[in-house]
Amino acid sequence: MLRNKLFFNLGILLIIAVFIGCTTSNQSNPGGSGGSGGSATGTAILSWDAARTYWDGSQLTPIGYKIYYGTSPSTYTKFVDIPIANLSNPDLPSYTINNLSPGNYYFAVRAYDVSRTESSFSSEVSKVIN
Repeated sequence: MLRNKLFFNLGILLIIAVFIGCTTSNQSNPGGSGGSGGSATGTAILSWDAARTYWDGSQLTPIGYKIYYGTSPSTYTKFVDIPIANLSNPDLPSYTINNLSPGNYYFAVRAYDVSRTESSFSSEVSKVIN
């Protein structure tokens, strides 16, 4: 597992530890002429410490997080919006991204508040999906 401490500014200060795990599995795809084909897909499991305070020390209650990711450093082509209500444990947020094709992936997290103001990007973490 990879562990990075991440810091946000732009109105929201977070100290987040992100852990990334990886699993891969073969998903069978129907093949033609009696054969079967398969393609490997991977899963990235991310978890982080919950946001607690703004930059000025006042209490923050985030209403969600966004995980941005892509296959090039600092170039995020996809994101997942995760409302707090969808987390099984908001005090220890985590999320699993499924169906990742083999390759290098780069991830960053942002928190957002009730006004939908997002923090700056966290430090980037990466994972190779085999």
